[in-house]
Amino acid sequence: MESSYKRDRKKELNRMILEAIVQETRGHNVPLTFLFFPADLTANADGWREKFVRQEAQRLNVPLMDARTILMEATRKNGEDFNSMYSNDGHPSRRANELIANSLSLMMRSTEQ
Repeated sequence: MESSYKRDRKKELNRMILEAIVQETRGHNVPLTFLFFPADLTANADGWREKFVRQEAQRLNVPLMDARTILMEATRKNGEDFNSMYSNDGHPSRRANELIANSLSLMMRSTEQ
């Protein structure tokens, strides 16, 4: 279980960073989407970071693409183990990165019009 040590301060700092990113991109008329990579390898993880990012994306009216959802859908469809989407060091595997990149590319193309 993750420590709640200085969680409010972490949220405050991250909120300020996200707001600055949104302000800067909107100021230059640049499209923005948040891509969330889960901090936990389990398909059912739903910690405070995930909740915080979802809430902030909604509050800031920024689309959010959740890598966990993309990977869960792919593993279910193909009968793969969710953990196969991660390398031994906890980073997304080559296959996971391809799935995420393809989803991001499709989303970006659909918003270009």
